[in-house]
Amino acid sequence: MRKLAMLGLAVMFLAAPAILADQDLPEGQSSAAISITGMTCGKCCTKVETAVTKLDGVIKVEADYEKNVAMVVYETDKVDVAKIVETINSETSFKAEVEKETAS
Repeated sequence: MRKLAMLGLAVMFLAAPAILADQDLPEGQSSAAISITGMTCGKCCTKVETAVTKLDGVIKVEADYEKNVAMVVYETDKVDVAKIVETINSETSFKAEVEKETAS
């Protein structure tokens, strides 16, 4: 029973970025999965999240170094995914590119 509970928690944890990307977003918001190479730890994730959060229009950022991805929810009238990728590439030592984008 304990193994089953642990498996359930693992599935929920691993599915969180996918849920963020596919959620129903309000009008004017989009989400993007951004592939990032070079992250190796939690501090790397914090660097990405800090850089992206500074952009006007970014609502939420969740970086995951194990999956090499950052999930970003943003307001489409204030920022676009190209600017988010540019910010990661210029303000961190990591390489970013768009993996998947979902518009409302």
